[in-house]
This record gives sequence, structure tokens and C-alpha cells, in this order.
Amino acid sequence: MKRAQLRRHTPLRTKPRRQRARHDAAWLRYVHTLGCIARGRGECSGPIQAAHMTVALGLRGVGVKAPDRHAVPLCLWHHCSWDGRRGPFAGWTRDARLEQARAWVGQIWLAAHAEGAA
Repeated sequence: MKRAQLRRHTPLRTKPRRQRARHDAAWLRYVHTLGCIARGRGECSGPIQAAHMTVALGLRGVGVKAPDRHAVPLCLWHHCSWDGRRGPFAGWTRDARLEQARAWVGQIWLAAHAEGAA
């Protein structure tokens, strides 16, 4: 039995590829050597984690990760509080979170360049 050739009814869409967040292992190692940057906002607990400040870049959405150069050191408790908008960060507006994230990223960058780590 002979069949007709299959044809598309709609053309294939070509989406532009998103740029991947750049990975910088040396920067993450440096961030893990620092203390929690939010230690003045309640008691710190848990190991230091590199919190990627997606809000500092204005990025939004599920699964969106900032480049590693926008990571700041937060203890486990502050990291969960920051991401969940609870604890010391409950009720913060988007603008307040944006301002704080940019301040933290800037503070880490200044400290890194003063030490010559960057």
C-alpha cells in the first residue's frame, strides 16, 4: 500500500537559545570561605551556602539561575529565609529585596578585589 508523504501543517518554530549561567568554581570556593553576609539579621545556623542572587539581575521564573559571580554567602537558615521570603525577610517588597541583593553582591565584590581573590 502506497502512502502519501507526510507534510507539516505548521512550520517548526526556532527559539533562540538562552544563554546559560556561567559557572565559576573558583568564585564559589571563595564565597564558601566567607561568613554569612546576613549575620546581623538573626542568629545564623547551618553551613555556609552560595546563594545566587537572581533578583539582583532582575531574573525571574522557575529554574532561572544567576551566574556564579552573583552568589553571596548565606548560612542555611538565612538562605532558606531569603528564598522563602520568611523570617527576617518576611514582608519585604521586590524593590527592597532588589536593593539588598545588589548591596550584598557589591559588598562581596569589593571584599574580593581588596583581598585580590577575584
